[in-house]
This record gives sequence, C-alpha cells and structure tokens, in this order.
Amino acid sequence: MRRIRVSPALVVSLVALFFAVGGTGFAATGGNFILGHANTAEKATKLTADPASGAALTVKNSTTSGPAAAFNVSPLVTPFTVNSSTQVAKLNASLLGGQPASGFVQGGGQATAKADAAPAGQSRSASIPGLLSILLACPANLALSNTVTFTNVSGGTMNLFLDTGGTTTYHQLAEADTVTQSGSPAGQTWTVRLQVNSGPPDEGVATIEVAAVNRPSTSDCHIQSQAVFTPY
Repeated sequence: MRRIRVSPALVVSLVALFFAVGGTGFAATGGNFILGHANTAEKATKLTADPASGAALTVKNSTTSGPAAAFNVSPLVTPFTVNSSTQVAKLNASLLGGQPASGFVQGGGQATAKADAAPAGQSRSASIPGLLSILLACPANLALSNTVTFTNVSGGTMNLFLDTGGTTTYHQLAEADTVTQSGSPAGQTWTVRLQVNSGPPDEGVATIEVAAVNRPSTSDCHIQSQAVFTPY
C-alpha cells in the first residue's frame, strides 16, 4: 500500500484554508493578523509607520450600522491614551470633568464670585463688574447692624428684585441708583434677581447670592457674592 506524504507547505496551506473559511480565527503571539476574524495575542501589538502623508492607520466602516472602532476595557481603565494636547476636530464628549453640559453656563453667560473682609469701621466691595456694585459698610461697634448698598453700574436701566429671606421688594434703578439694606450682625443673606437693558454683554438677567456677617473674633465684617448672568 502506497503511503501519502504530506509536505510542510501543504500543512500550512490547509491551516490557512481552515481559518479562511471557518467562523473564527486567531493570531497567536508572533503570528499573522487575520482580517475578518477574531484575533488574540498574549503580548501587546505595536504599529510604527512613516507614511509620506495621511494617517499611519485608517479604520473605516462602510456601513451605517456601527462605529469604525470599539474599545472594551474595565470600567476603571481609560479606553485609550494620547500623547498630544492638540484639539481633535469633531470629537464630541457627553461629560467634561465628570459633569454633563447642564452643569455649565451655556452660550455667552458668565459666572462671577467674590469675597472680602472689612475691618471694623471700614467698607469693602463684593461687586459684580459691569453689573452691580455691592458695598459693605462694617460698623465700628460690631454689635450693631452692617449695611450693604447695591448700586446699578450696568450702564442702563435695571429691574431688581431683592429677597431678604421671605420678603421680596422690587426696585427700578437707573444708572447709579442705589438700594441700601441693613444686615444682622449674626449674619444676613440676600438673593438678588435682576434684569438689565445694558450689561455684560448687553441685555440679560442675573441671579446674585450675597451674604454678610460681623465677626467680633477678628474685628471685621465678611461679605461674599456669587452671580450668574445670562444674556438674551
């Protein structure tokens, strides 16, 4: 009986044919990368190229049913890394610093905050530039009330609603008009809601939180303000 001898070249061809027609495939470490099949390796794979122009690697999905590439990693691991801080055009993100878009001021709005301390008998400002001057007058006797003066510095007329913790008053202010409030030595807060006809940048509305307190332990008064302005 004649024995059939199988050459090494035939064995390699048969193995290649098996992977070509099979439902799965793999590339062991050091082996070939087989397109159209699943590939696995025990070590990292690196591509280094020096093309005359264009990208070193291009992945394209010609269908409309899926992305060009997918990265699957542990939830605690970043899916990929880069070595450049250059902005990537058209690369969108749902979160920034872990925060959604709703957590940031949109469009041309601005957020401003300021805090200061006025020695007893002196004044300090926690103003919102181009919008509202907020001036604290600290009494020499810290057992007495402090005063906070709000001045329209927007360059136009202002509709101002002042909430002192349950009581709301309305004031229509021309440029440089003022509203003065007394603050409790133990602490006082104000919520200012205003609309301006000329401000940063033009017309808009703003919400400003203001707080002031007398501090006998440091012989001064503290004031702070935080504002969000939204143009329209």
